[in-house]
Amino acid sequence: MSDRLPLPENIQRLYDEGYDLRTRVLNFLKKWPTNKEGQRIAWHKSDNKHQEIVDKLTIETRRWVNAVLVEALPYILVNRDLLDIQDFSIS
Repeated sequence: MSDRLPLPENIQRLYDEGYDLRTRVLNFLKKWPTNKEGQRIAWHKSDNKHQEIVDKLTIETRRWVNAVLVEALPYILVNRDLLDIQDFSIS
């Protein structure tokens, strides 16, 4: 039996979404295109489909972080200077 209290529904949703996003990003990074020497190629040299996926994952990650900042961070005691988010914007 766990002594941990259940998370509020919105925080649990953010946690689950973040875990799913993390998994998708890591799986995508494992498949990053390589050159003949096996080195990963630069983003700007990859094909359009690869760049579109990078853009999509970047947008999803930014939205998730913004949601955490708005929905969860106000309830957490934290030194914002350490997080370097004094001047964040919601997009």
